[in-house]
Amino acid sequence: MAYVAVFRSLPHKPWGIVGAVAVGILGGVIGGWLTEWLGLEAVNWVSSLVVAFAGALLLLWLIVRVLPKQPA
Repeated sequence: MAYVAVFRSLPHKPWGIVGAVAVGILGGVIGGWLTEWLGLEAVNWVSSLVVAFAGALLLLWLIVRVLPKQPA
């Protein structure tokens, strides 16, 4: 549910599907890097999915914090 709330707060027009795919891929990379940095290991597809999801959430949170608010 938190993912949906964060994603809805992003500006949709400039992003579109390409932005969503970019956030997913970069989030997976960030999640994998963070997992390796913490000394953890994703051993199956479920844990890899959780790691990528956590990385995407972190990236979305950072994007919301860095980008200025868009007027409605």
